[in-house]
Formats: sequence, C-alpha cells, structure tokens
Amino acid sequence: MSDLKGISDFANDLMEERQQSFLKKKPIVGQRMFLTERQRNAPPITRIVTVERVGNRYFLLKEFARRRFYIDSKREADTFDSHLTLYASIDCYEYEEDKLKLTYEIKSAINQISPNPLRLLTMVELGVIANLVLKNNKDDKK
Repeated sequence: MSDLKGISDFANDLMEERQQSFLKKKPIVGQRMFLTERQRNAPPITRIVTVERVGNRYFLLKEFARRRFYIDSKREADTFDSHLTLYASIDCYEYEEDKLKLTYEIKSAINQISPNPLRLLTMVELGVIANLVLKNNKDDKK
C-alpha cells in the first residue's frame, strides 16, 4: 500500500479530469488526438490522429476517413465493439493502462486467497473495501 501512496493524488485527479473534459468537448477540425488500436494476440498500435470533419453527431478522422465517431463519447459509431479508442493524450492512455493493470492485479490477488476470500479479512479491511466499492458505485450513478 505504501507504493500506491507514492503516486500523487493530484496527478491522478489531473489525468481523470483531463480525459473527462476531453470526452465532453466537441472536437475541432485539425485537433490532434491519441488513438489506440487493439489487436488480437499483439500489443495495441498507438498513433496520433487528426480530426478532419465535424458534424452535429459524428466526426471523422483523416487517417480513418470511412469511420465515424460519436462526438459525445468519442467511440466508433458503426461497429458494436470497436477496437479503436481515443484519448486526450499519451499520458491519459498510459494512466488508463496502469489503472487496468492494477485492477487486474487486485482481482487476481483476491481470487487466489481461498474459495471464500472475504471470510478471511478482518472487519476493518472489509470496511475499507466496502467504502471504496460503495463510493465508486455512487459516483457511477451520477
């Protein structure tokens, strides 16, 4: 836990805020964005892309002229499960990757404890976990 405390809360909040404001703002023609393209059995391809056209609901990128992206969510519009994801910057992408890795490590650690891992935890530990989970559930509903 001491390793996690070394991470600056200010820097974390800044990355979260930056990505959220990026998702809320309408793109501008010529704006540069950071794109990742997930691949099966290979690391993702990352590149910087440029906004070519912006409409009321969709926008297009120069590098992917035939694909539309929603303005409000920055997700690809024409596919159910897109392998393309847009970020405000490479820092936001790395932050999200670190967050996913940490989430996976926590889940793996809990699953390795025993068949019923929560039974082995103390009341204080359960309270800390419950506060974190309940806080995140309340934030998601907003």
